[in-house]
Amino acid sequence: MTLTEIIDHFRSGDPERYGEALRQAEQIAAAPTLPDGAVAEILAAVTTPFPEVGPQRAEEVLMVLLARHAREVPPAELAEAYPNLPDAARAWALRVLAQAATEASMPVLAQLLEDIPHLPEAWWPILGPLEYTSREADPIIRALGEAIASTSFRRNAALTLIGYGKRGLLWSHADRLTEIVLPHGRNALSELGSDLDASLIEEARRNLGMWSDLLASLATDDARAFLTQVAKNPDPAIAVWGVIGLERTGAEMPDGVVALTAAYPASRIPLIAAFTELHGVDEIPDEYITQVAIAEGALALWLQDPNHLGTPPEAIEHLHTQEIQLPNNEGPGDVYAFRYRPKGAPDGTWLIGIAGPYARAQQPTLTDYGYTHSVFSAEDECDIDEHINRIAHTVNSLATQR
Repeated sequence: MTLTEIIDHFRSGDPERYGEALRQAEQIAAAPTLPDGAVAEILAAVTTPFPEVGPQRAEEVLMVLLARHAREVPPAELAEAYPNLPDAARAWALRVLAQAATEASMPVLAQLLEDIPHLPEAWWPILGPLEYTSREADPIIRALGEAIASTSFRRNAALTLIGYGKRGLLWSHADRLTEIVLPHGRNALSELGSDLDASLIEEARRNLGMWSDLLASLATDDARAFLTQVAKNPDPAIAVWGVIGLERTGAEMPDGVVALTAAYPASRIPLIAAFTELHGVDEIPDEYITQVAIAEGALALWLQDPNHLGTPPEAIEHLHTQEIQLPNNEGPGDVYAFRYRPKGAPDGTWLIGIAGPYARAQQPTLTDYGYTHSVFSAEDECDIDEHINRIAHTVNSLATQR
């Protein structure tokens, strides 16, 4: 099937033709080279919306095809089409240039990043490939700094800069980037100190974590001062981002803040993960790096997600540890069952959740086998073994639906 026929199949709106177009597009993506004229044909096609038929929009499928052959796509051709592309296709156009990472593509990418009005809105990491290249980094870093002014592209710009920061490429831009980033960090901190709607709290917390990570990469005096302020916050869910940031910079840690954040279950996992990656967990009190404490933290973090309970539990207690055999003959593991009380629930209201399983040979470990979950059933509905079986059955059912 030719590319023209694939595009016609996508345009038809017919599910069977859509499915065939997907299969044929994958064959082109897997081929050694693109057909002649494919770039121009795809860029022209995606300017007109396709019918919504399957799980992936046809525009995205076609742009992914270009990304799989990024070095064959002429950057100038992509730049010329860019302003006329829909939002999702513009995001993929930037991805294509980042994926190519050539001497020709990087200046064009920097130029498009400076075109603030046309920056796309997307939550997936558009510029992820840049983390692995230093080519033409300075123009990209400058453009990303200015792109933080765009509300639609702010998160992508910040996450890409964090990737560059981990490779030590931001030092010559540190003062300017600190000037740009600090107001956003202060705003996120201020939002968390206000009476936010519950649905916005987790977003504000993630934003504070993102800006704190970026400021930690910059490690200027002003950045350290802000991170110290965050670390001293009386709310451990806020303080943890300052603590992690200070650990990243190697700056002096205020007294007691590591123990305070480790004691709070929902902050425990990001804290342990960051310290493990950086300088080790010696500063974390031993009582918070046992396997049961890690499991407690994992469940509390799961509950805090807006798609689950939406807030960390007001109280959580370990009830039972059940040994199981891990899949693929990987030996024994442990599932930890807890009872927890949702925030604002009456005293005596206890629900059940589990965390794990954790391979016994690796304990203490943050790595579980994907059964950290709750179905929000009351403790007195059944015995603990039945609770664990119900939750495991739900997790298995969800896995088969994906």
